[in-house]
Amino acid sequence: MPTITSLTRLRRSFALTLFAILLGTGIAIPVVLLNAAHEGGRTDGHVAGRPAHVAATAPRAGAGHPLVYVAIGASDSYGIGADDPSTQSWPADLAASLPSGTHVVNLGVPGILLGRAVQVDLPVALDAHPDLITVWLAVDDLAAGVPLDTYRQQLNGLLGALQQGTGARILIANIPDLTLVPRFSGQPGVAETVADWNAAIAAAARAHGAALVDLFGQWRALAAHPEYVGADGFHPSTEGYRQIARLFRQAYQSARR
Repeated sequence: MPTITSLTRLRRSFALTLFAILLGTGIAIPVVLLNAAHEGGRTDGHVAGRPAHVAATAPRAGAGHPLVYVAIGASDSYGIGADDPSTQSWPADLAASLPSGTHVVNLGVPGILLGRAVQVDLPVALDAHPDLITVWLAVDDLAAGVPLDTYRQQLNGLLGALQQGTGARILIANIPDLTLVPRFSGQPGVAETVADWNAAIAAAARAHGAALVDLFGQWRALAAHPEYVGADGFHPSTEGYRQIARLFRQAYQSARR
C-alpha cells in the first residue's frame, strides 16, 4: 500500500496524464483534475487540491465558444468563506454576468502562492486560449513572507507570459486595506507593506497591459461593513465576494470601452 505522499504523486501523475488527453480532444475537463496538479504545495489550513467549483473546460482555439474565462487565484478565487463556494465565489459571480455559454476555468486553489501558480496554473491558462483572465494572487504571498522582489519578478513573468501567449483581456487585483481585516489589524507596518506591494502590482499591470482592479481604493466600504469579512476574520464572506465580483465586473466593462 503506497504512502500518502506516493498516493498523492500517483494521483497527480494520473490527473496530468488524463488532463493532457482531454485537453487534446477539447472534452470538458473536471476541475478536480485541474486542482489535482496542485497537490503537494502549501496550504493555508484547508485541504490541498480541494477542487474549485465553477464548471471548467479548456476549449481549443476556434472552437466557436462565445467566451473563455480563466481565473487564477488562491482561496479567495476558490470561495473559502462563502456559504456555498460552488456558486458564491467571486469568479462564479463574475461569470454569471458574462455571455451565455461562457466557459470558465477556475484555477483557484486554497493557499497556493504565486511562484507555484506560475508553474502549474500558467500552462493550463495558456492551453485554455482564454478571452478573459483574472488574477488575484498577493495576500497569501505577503502573509507567507515572500520577499517583494521575488513576488515582483514572478508577477511580471506571469503577466508577460499571459500577454504574449494569449489575446486575452487581463484583469489583476491589488491588495485591499488589510488594516481593516481582523487578522491583520493592529499589526505594525501593515499599511506600509500593503502600499509597497500594491505599487509593484500596479507597475506590473502597466508594463503588461493589464487592467488594475483597485480593491484597495474602491473597497473602503469594508470599514462600514464588517459583514464583508467571513467568520475566520480573513476570507471574504458571501456578501464580500459579491462586492469583489462587482469591482471586477466594473473593471472589465471599463476595459472593453
